[in-house]
Formats: sequence, C-alpha cells, structure tokens
Amino acid sequence: MDAHASPTGIFGLARDARLAARGLARLSCAQRDAGLHEAAAALRRHASAIADANAKDLAASQAGDAFRDRLTLTPARIEAMARGMDEIAELPDPLARSLAEWTRPN
Repeated sequence: MDAHASPTGIFGLARDARLAARGLARLSCAQRDAGLHEAAAALRRHASAIADANAKDLAASQAGDAFRDRLTLTPARIEAMARGMDEIAELPDPLARSLAEWTRPN
C-alpha cells in the first residue's frame, strides 16, 4: 500500500501534525514547556525500550554502515534528545512574537 492510500502513511502523519500544531498553539507557554519536560522525562524513563526497539529496527535494516551509525540510538544519544527538549522548554516563547516589522513607503 502506498503512502497516498494509507491513513497512517506520510500524508496521514502530515495531517495529524498540522492538527496537533493547531492544538499546541492554543496552549499557554507554561503548558507547552511542561509538555516538553514531560516528553524529555518519558524519553529518559523509556530509554532502554527505545534502544531495544532501535536495535531490532537496525537488525532488520539493509542500510549501509554510515547510515546505520546515524540511525543508532545509544544511551548518550537518547539523553541528548531529552536534554534538547529540556533546553527548548527553557527558551523564550516563540509564539505571538514579532521578529521583524517595517512599513513600506507606499
């Protein structure tokens, strides 16, 4: 079944992401930050299961060595992902913020 026909294919994932983005935009900054911290905590809690599933995926993969290396999730890489989520949560709120503004002469 190709991605066009599958509700769980790439187009379904894109649709779901668009819908989720709308919902996330309605949350407060504190709620979004809490969600990022919880996602980071979940990565840490489930790091072993994530690594195990990744190892199974890699075992079934036909990818070359360089690509496999980029796909391999080590405990350090999983921790780096969690740390990145925590760091993003600490950044200033990017929503409803004007980055630049100007008035054209006409």
